[in-house]
Amino acid sequence: MILTISVIMSSLAQFVLVLFVVLKGRRNLTNILFAIIGVASLMWALLSYLSIVLLDSPHILLIVRLLFFSVVMQNTFFYLFAHTFPETHWKYSRRSCVIYLVYSAITAGAVMSPFVLQNVSVSEGTPVTQAALGMGLFISHAAFSIGMAFHRLVHKFRSARGKLRNQLFILLLASILVWIVVPITNFAITPIFKTTFFITISPLYTFAFASIIAYAIVAQKLFDIRAALARSVGYILVVGSMVGIYVAGLFGVINVFFDGPDRETLRQILSTLLLMPLAISFQYMKHFLIE
Repeated sequence: MILTISVIMSSLAQFVLVLFVVLKGRRNLTNILFAIIGVASLMWALLSYLSIVLLDSPHILLIVRLLFFSVVMQNTFFYLFAHTFPETHWKYSRRSCVIYLVYSAITAGAVMSPFVLQNVSVSEGTPVTQAALGMGLFISHAAFSIGMAFHRLVHKFRSARGKLRNQLFILLLASILVWIVVPITNFAITPIFKTTFFITISPLYTFAFASIIAYAIVAQKLFDIRAALARSVGYILVVGSMVGIYVAGLFGVINVFFDGPDRETLRQILSTLLLMPLAISFQYMKHFLIE
């Protein structure tokens, strides 16, 4: 139940953030690319959730393939966003862009076929993918897209000054969470230790990303969204932050270290204790993110 609430809250926050960014700059390529990243991230989080909830479903292979497809979309538009921000249009070689988009389209099509993923089995309650030869294509696309995107953002950060430099710093911070921490936890630690913990909290990754970007919108005028709209986004995200932190603490501490039916009362007590400092700190977090 708590996990479902976290999925709903993170999805709502991501949707509101994407909506405001698009409405502000429907003809701004930077805004459009970020919005697509938001949609792909939301798709990834929901599919990660479904891959756990529907682990025994006959459609689990399709769900995991769609999950990989959403990752390709995230990486593709992160690459394009990094090369575009803060411009309103594409200013690099169109030929290079077309070649990269063809490369991405081939990769996206491949992950939906047996060429990359042949089967998904269940081992100790954890989905185990049976990779095919084409997995190398997926990995190479991810490495190239993420590597070149960070290279571009870092280059822009070093040469930027003032507000733009602050915006790029926050973008880099949020990007590290999604494009470095997530691959390490979900695609490396998860199969090695055969745990679904990091997959379970996937919605919190996208929510944290949205929260960091929301702060940038409010404090650093990211995407040039008007103050009134920015405060609305921030308020929604700060409420969701409380739920997100609560869920992360509950799953990450209580359920891992105090598992078992004989410890139900202890888990409830710890859950209540965890909620109290969050309630006390709500006004401070609201002031920090919104005002």
